[in-house]
Amino acid sequence: MTTASGAGPIHDDRRQAGASRRQVGPGSVVIMRTFQQTLIAAAVAAAGIGIAALPASAATITGPTLYAAASFGDRAITLGAPIENLASVGFNDVLSSIKVPAGPYWCAYTDANYRGEMTSFSPGTHSYVGDYWNDRISSIRPC
Repeated sequence: MTTASGAGPIHDDRRQAGASRRQVGPGSVVIMRTFQQTLIAAAVAAAGIGIAALPASAATITGPTLYAAASFGDRAITLGAPIENLASVGFNDVLSSIKVPAGPYWCAYTDANYRGEMTSFSPGTHSYVGDYWNDRISSIRPC
């Protein structure tokens, strides 16, 4: 690259941290990183993207097991993701007991699409959701 007047080469002296410079031809400069520096930079960038893109509760979801009867009876379904409409998995308005694995609380709603009244279930076993919530849950997700 030359100046606007054509008087000679212009070099950009900005350097990346830990990079080395070497001349490869007339008027050209290459900034080189070591392979290790490149791997570290890539790992840091990937970690930063992963943290920014996914909330901690969404990283790897091991969901609760829902039961259609109190004391973990009748049919059951174990969730691997939030369910915005329990009718889609045949479990709308039938939840009576729930087992929540270690991890986040799970919020349950009386209406589909996480609407209506909400209650939360802590990790652990809940042999009965209570008279008020029994057979009323239509959507569920991590809180």
